[in-house]
Amino acid sequence: MGQSAPSSTTGDLYNTISPVRVADTRCATLPTPGFCASENLPAANSALQPPSGGQTIDVATGLPSSATAADLDVIDVQPTYPNYLTVFPTGTSMPVVSTVNWVPTDTFNIVPNGAYATLGTAGDVSIFNGGLTGHTNVIVDLFGYFTPTS
Repeated sequence: MGQSAPSSTTGDLYNTISPVRVADTRCATLPTPGFCASENLPAANSALQPPSGGQTIDVATGLPSSATAADLDVIDVQPTYPNYLTVFPTGTSMPVVSTVNWVPTDTFNIVPNGAYATLGTAGDVSIFNGGLTGHTNVIVDLFGYFTPTS
């Protein structure tokens, strides 16, 4: 799904959780939208700004240290320019692939895509906005995670 397969393909255990929103860059704008109060974002992600073209944001998943990969839904909301997002392990080199691709038709464009994302430094993932210009809001929902079976 836009990223190299996590170690889960080698027999790791999938752990289900109740879906939870872990990042929403719309909540860093002022005035803060009213819906943000009910999202209960992790403190580490509460001030994430919408990435401009060429910028990367780091998203804390809050998963246990034994987690190797996360089951995510990465959502692009209201892009201002044709672009793509790449999800990759924080602290590693960015791969030459994309996770979410869009061409905005209007300012209300919403483009989701699932991603099994290998975790990086401190269990985080990085999200790169691959456009040459413009910015986009990014939402990340967490549905589960992988841990080694042994």
